[in-house]
Amino acid sequence: MNRALLSASDRWDSTSSVRSNPNTYDLNLAANSASSKTWHLSGYSGILSLPLFADLSEDDINYVMGLQLLEFVTKQARFEIECVNKVAQDLAFGNYTYVISDEFKLDALKIYTDEGYHSYFTKKLANQIIAHFKLPEHEISSVVNIHFSKISQIGSQFDKKYSYLSDLAIVFVAENQIVADISSEMKSVVHEPIVSMFKDHLVDEVFHAKYFAELLPILWGQMTDYEQTVLGINICESMIVLGKPRTDIYYVSLAKLGFAEEVIRDAIDLKYNNDEWNRVRLKDRMKPTIDLLSSVGVFQHDLVKSTFQQKGLL
Repeated sequence: MNRALLSASDRWDSTSSVRSNPNTYDLNLAANSASSKTWHLSGYSGILSLPLFADLSEDDINYVMGLQLLEFVTKQARFEIECVNKVAQDLAFGNYTYVISDEFKLDALKIYTDEGYHSYFTKKLANQIIAHFKLPEHEISSVVNIHFSKISQIGSQFDKKYSYLSDLAIVFVAENQIVADISSEMKSVVHEPIVSMFKDHLVDEVFHAKYFAELLPILWGQMTDYEQTVLGINICESMIVLGKPRTDIYYVSLAKLGFAEEVIRDAIDLKYNNDEWNRVRLKDRMKPTIDLLSSVGVFQHDLVKSTFQQKGLL
């Protein structure tokens, strides 16, 4: 275990931020909604730059951006439990055939604990946004289900006995990317409860990222050539699923503002169906993970390398 990870692990009980911080992350949106948009994730609402939406009112813009944040936190609350903690549990209790140290197994339980707290408080944020907009919860759940359906298809071309490599792939990508993603989104948010939530989450995720970055070469070195193929291709698929804009929420937010489904579809196609979003921005966003894979030697595997090249990620 390298020094940085060992230090983070040793200090975990006192520095696990979301768990140890007394902040309750209450948004108090009713008192703040009229004055600013700075509790939203502005980077997730690029569609609003289209001329079609130039005449939207401030309240309408807040609504579209607010539902983008709602989709993000609802997805994240589920992802922590259904994806990250599934892998953390399997690592902790030796459910893989790969050999890892007892320290790594115990640290997996630390991550499991962190993610439970993350899920709780993130779902709490989601509930507050749902109440603020008086949105039926099933409407946001149906959108988030689409995202998890895409996750479930990762690695579907391989035998089901290799599904654990799909689990590992999505978590390797997500936990390596989330530090950069949170750091980027924090720049556009000033509403204190959300800033505090992101900052505390970020402290925890730095530890998680170090853990999975050190775990990857340990597991990769023990895999057969075919397992490396499966994991590598699944990582590529995971980057695409996690890295591309999630636009399904627009069919809820913009529809409630009176836009027809075909108009929303055309707007999404105009804004996002191009190389800028599907290749250039995706590759740029995934650079931290690409750099990690390169350092581990993943791209020395010819089939994995060619898959990344075909998808425009190398």
